[in-house]
Amino acid sequence: MKKVIVVLFVFLLSSNSYAQDKENRTFEGFKGRKALCFSFDGLDLDKFNGGIGGKKWMSNDLAWFASLNLEYRKRDQENFPGNESDSDWYLYGFSTGFEKHFGTSKRMSPFWGMSIKSTFGKSENNSDHAEVKTKSISKTRDFASNILAGMEFLLSRDISLSAQYNIGLNYHKITDTVTKNSVLFVETENSIKTFGINRVLLTLSFYF
Repeated sequence: MKKVIVVLFVFLLSSNSYAQDKENRTFEGFKGRKALCFSFDGLDLDKFNGGIGGKKWMSNDLAWFASLNLEYRKRDQENFPGNESDSDWYLYGFSTGFEKHFGTSKRMSPFWGMSIKSTFGKSENNSDHAEVKTKSISKTRDFASNILAGMEFLLSRDISLSAQYNIGLNYHKITDTVTKNSVLFVETENSIKTFGINRVLLTLSFYF
């Protein structure tokens, strides 16, 4: 239901902007323009996963951006009486990069670009079973270098919606700690390198 509400909101916003601004709906002359940007990873509103940042067009086809990112989710679970667990996960970070646009004379502009991203995360899981309280903590430090590929669509002269894929190298450093009844049980540290395509990122930008 929440996904439907978001889609309807974007559709109504686009329809209203289209009716009010039938002229000048291209990216021509965007040099120097700035935007306040809100990004979100898909349309799943059951957890918070997004960011807030800014964007500035350095020329008529090149834009620089920066963003603060945050992800949080919480889950409580009771498998059966006497066996309860809860988990928390949060992640925060910073990203910056540039977009090289093509077809700026039109309302829809494809682009490619590059970005770097650094994030810190922590997850905590607590369980209580047979009088044994177990706490598992996982801390992550990530660094990513990506190539961007996407499309930006003007809803009006001052509002746009864009979608992009991030393709690149990710470095993860993970530290896991497990305690049982407040006594250290095990602690491990691992480093992982991955290469691939991340999930699609949607961004709503308000130009001024």
